[in-house]
Amino acid sequence: MLKLLTTLLATSMVASASPAALRPRDGCSITWNGTAITGTMDGAACRYTIRYGTAKRWEYPVAATNQSGQDAANFPSMCPQPVADELESALSTPAAQSEDCLFTTIYTPVGSNSTDLPVFVWHHGGDYVEGSESDKGLNGSALASESSMIVAVMQYRVGLLGFVPPSVAPTSADPNFGLRDAILHLEVIRDNVAAVGGNSSRVTVGGQSAGASLIRTMWGAPAAQGLFHGMIIQSDPMNFGTQSAADEAGLQTLAFTNATLTGNCTTFECFQNISITDMMTIETYVISKAFANVTGVPIGETFRPQYYTESLPHDPFNSLFNNASNLAINLTTVPIMITSIKNESGYLIEEFFSSATAGNEALYDYALQSLFGDERAAIVNASGLYPVINGTDGLRQALEIVVTDAAWRCVTRETARRLAGAGATVYLGEWLEGIRYTFGNGSYCTQDGVWCHGTDVYPTFSDGPAGSNTTFETLVRNYWTSFITTGSPASDAQPWTAFTANGTDADVHAIGDGPMATCPADFWGTKVQWDWMLYSSNETGTIGSATTSSATTATSKSAGTVNTVKVPFIGVAVAIAAVGCGALLV
Repeated sequence: MLKLLTTLLATSMVASASPAALRPRDGCSITWNGTAITGTMDGAACRYTIRYGTAKRWEYPVAATNQSGQDAANFPSMCPQPVADELESALSTPAAQSEDCLFTTIYTPVGSNSTDLPVFVWHHGGDYVEGSESDKGLNGSALASESSMIVAVMQYRVGLLGFVPPSVAPTSADPNFGLRDAILHLEVIRDNVAAVGGNSSRVTVGGQSAGASLIRTMWGAPAAQGLFHGMIIQSDPMNFGTQSAADEAGLQTLAFTNATLTGNCTTFECFQNISITDMMTIETYVISKAFANVTGVPIGETFRPQYYTESLPHDPFNSLFNNASNLAINLTTVPIMITSIKNESGYLIEEFFSSATAGNEALYDYALQSLFGDERAAIVNASGLYPVINGTDGLRQALEIVVTDAAWRCVTRETARRLAGAGATVYLGEWLEGIRYTFGNGSYCTQDGVWCHGTDVYPTFSDGPAGSNTTFETLVRNYWTSFITTGSPASDAQPWTAFTANGTDADVHAIGDGPMATCPADFWGTKVQWDWMLYSSNETGTIGSATTSSATTATSKSAGTVNTVKVPFIGVAVAIAAVGCGALLV
């Protein structure tokens, strides 16, 4: 059993000794780890891009010893990613891609002489395959200057380079490079943030979508403990757990045994020297094939941290729900804020059905089977809880409700109950408003009152485009600032109370105005299991062994067929055109 941390005080968000006094700062110039660097003004904040680590391909990161090769006034290269960045760059010319990408961009309030500023460390989303610190909506200058805090937006390795090395790699038994990047970054923040006035005992980690999944993984990561003192989890698809060794092996087989793609490589050195262009071709191939060939891999997150490894001994959800003593985090010392969005899955649904589609029983049943597999779909249908909706757009509406409930809303609420029951102070909210982001801008998500995945990004940073709802941004900034500063999202306008182990739908805090949806009792996670229950709960063999078996038996998952009841959610490609829709569900 992992030894829980016992030395942190429950009030560590606001108390602790101040770091050493700052050296005088000249404009936006500082000394970071012995290196003098000059950043740039960005709004009312100073902005510094800092190299926090270095790493060769599929090797563990080490702290950077200097800042050579990077202008601190400019954004860095993004980590390699094979798809066009749907999150979109905030730069007029998007950043280049490079494996030299372990950077953090730090925003500090101009003119502050404080040595006790709280620190907010952000982890970008992007399905573990894309994203960077120069994406739209992630500029921390307004949050830093208006809320008197340090904001650090970091990058971590994604895709194959972040989570799947070849089996011949010395690191193959623990392939969590992206997770290790994030932990190293927190260590560097701890050791150096005093240079910009930050207090290393007042660090809150935050993330959205895959970035939220990444920091949720830290519940089970021993090396991360003590490095953060609060956590903000936004739009985490908590249906998904972490990767099993068997599924990791399946991804390795897809990626590295195709001689045409790898150029007949058999040695680690050879694989390390495959060009970035060819690596991205391999990654694209794996993404397109994994859901149909690897038992527990969904489309939504092909690549994820692997549990039962040195860096992540246990799947955090399996521990929380079944044996909380296996968690590395001391839940009593780290307040947690968790939020989801009213219509999270709408962006997926409008990719499947780009225009309004009337309610159709046969098509709805077919889509449910494709999303959940035969057995889970049959339970959903038989329950009567999620009927197809009549109307000109009834099919999309019905699918959005059931997918949002399954992957976000209901698993988030049950997780909050479990956390509270294990001693955590939890604040649970649902966004009923937002600001439309760079994706999910089709005919479904742009309807009045519909707020889809990603619409929480702009207001989190008060970085919305011209014409954004500044009143709403201010409301959100006040909540986030209060939590980051004190551990509680206090607000005179709308008080936010902690969620409890017996919390109900009525206790979920509304972020904005609008009706709050409810979750059916004793359904999700009981009658219909979440993916992590099926694919992330096996713990046999030896921790750190690449041969750890999967809890499930690999079966063929051909496009358009379901040959096992254990089909990952959103895990099978189905030609919806076969029943007249004209779209592909992928």
